[in-house]
Amino acid sequence: MTDSSADAEPVQYGPPMPPRRRHLRAPVIALLAVLVMVGAMGGASWTGYRYADEAFVRHNLNRIAALSDRLWRNPKAVAVVALGSSPLRHATLDETAMGRLAARHGVPGLHVLRIVNEPAQFADFEPLLERILKLRPALVLLDRDLLFAERRHTYFYPAYLSRLGEMVERGRPTLRDEVALQYGRPCARRDTPDWAGDPALYVEETLAMLDLRADSPAYARVRDFAAAAQAAGIRVALLALPRPEAVEERLEAALRTSLDDFAELPRVPVWHYPRALDDRRDFCDFAHMAPEARNLYSAWLAGQIAEALAKPAAEEVSVLPR
Repeated sequence: MTDSSADAEPVQYGPPMPPRRRHLRAPVIALLAVLVMVGAMGGASWTGYRYADEAFVRHNLNRIAALSDRLWRNPKAVAVVALGSSPLRHATLDETAMGRLAARHGVPGLHVLRIVNEPAQFADFEPLLERILKLRPALVLLDRDLLFAERRHTYFYPAYLSRLGEMVERGRPTLRDEVALQYGRPCARRDTPDWAGDPALYVEETLAMLDLRADSPAYARVRDFAAAAQAAGIRVALLALPRPEAVEERLEAALRTSLDDFAELPRVPVWHYPRALDDRRDFCDFAHMAPEARNLYSAWLAGQIAEALAKPAAEEVSVLPR
């Protein structure tokens, strides 16, 4: 008797299994590989964007160290540190020239360290603050806008990718020149007949770049730094850097407030330039002072610094005219 079970078809239970589609495996694997590569490139570029300012930090830590060495070599020297955005760079002469101006006002041996970013937010300077406090400058000057400004990633991340592509295409070793950032002052004069700038468009672009508002989270961080500096015996003052009147009016209208109304910090005065400026003659563009106006502003600022340093540190500088 033969066993017929050996020749019988195996019994299948449940619905029939679909045929294997091996021909789909390769495209799916390729698509997944592409997605992984895109994700990795995106993650790497975002990481690079977040750490793009490392060169800025290293460069300026070296500048702080160099100033510390100069102060150590000359115990009678006095240091002033100024932090801000590119309008601060255009409004002030460089370190040696500011020292000469201060000497005329009775403050010999003044060393001014101006650190700017473009555009700046207070977070840019936070990696430097501990070293600045250890430096023990007599005075720290802060661009008033640092209280209110934070960069918008939606604007600057695409701009970073564009610069990165340009860097690769042209074989440039870095994203920007850190020395030029601190000292370069190109000036396309607005008093030329072919100037066709629009202050409304400038304000619109500024607000697209910066989250500029009175209740910015930056305010508390600036306040805390000012308190730490004062506790170390360091005076602090805010600089309300001049802007063209057409820009100031439109900016206040867009923000529905004057930033001066919110710039009060304990024992920290806001220094306002007392001279009236001409929108076209005294500015290179809608943000930066022209050379002639810079010379006058720097002379005034040197006088303000001398007046502040002439008072005992315990009195701070809050009695100076606003």
